[in-house]
Amino acid sequence: MRTPQARMEWHRERLHASVARGEPEPADNTGGAAGDRALWCAVLVRAFNDALGDGGYMVDAHLRKLAHHWMTRANNPDRRMVCDFAGVDEDYVMRQYAAKVGA
Repeated sequence: MRTPQARMEWHRERLHASVARGEPEPADNTGGAAGDRALWCAVLVRAFNDALGDGGYMVDAHLRKLAHHWMTRANNPDRRMVCDFAGVDEDYVMRQYAAKVGA
């Protein structure tokens, strides 16, 4: 199994390679670099909603606790990787999450 850093590097290389090949970013987010970013944004939104217990679906207490830990753990390489691939600032995401939970 690859380390989080190795996974992040693999995905980063894949994204850069698609951009270097000049692959267009489709408007409908079905593939290419834009599709990759849309996928990672969805992962981030799901984690955010799981941690908050909202999003229109049932989240059990254990999953909510795990998601909250993932969102709040200091120096979380997986969260950093997801934010990088989603093209969003991790600090901004953390400030928004803290504001939502009242921390």
